[in-house]
Amino acid sequence: MRVKMISRQVLLQAADGKQHDFNQTDNQSLCGLINQHALDWALENVANKTRERYERKGKKMFIGDDIGPLNAGPLWIWTPLKYDLGTDSKGRSIVTIRSPTLRLPDNYPVSAVAGFHYCKLLSPARAVEWIYIDSIKP
Repeated sequence: MRVKMISRQVLLQAADGKQHDFNQTDNQSLCGLINQHALDWALENVANKTRERYERKGKKMFIGDDIGPLNAGPLWIWTPLKYDLGTDSKGRSIVTIRSPTLRLPDNYPVSAVAGFHYCKLLSPARAVEWIYIDSIKP
């Protein structure tokens, strides 16, 4: 899913009328935080038996840091949500989800995109599908 959101900087300035430093308000992996919520929701809402099977023998899904910021619109548009395959410390297969992010301060020279965050997000439905199906594929 592609998502456009107002930055925390803009939201805080609208709420209290004060200037806020973009690097302090918006310099974290916001897309990753949202993706973690989608994965957590999926784990809480699948059947108990399915969650137990996933925990026991499924290929675990982790949320990694955001990619970027990619401060060029076309670069963000054409960079997909990444499914990086790897192994954990015990040699088990895992997948790490990483989102490209584009985040721009309120004083960005192109006013049409100033003060926005752009994220590629993992849908909760895709996380559920991973837990039920893809995590147990060889």
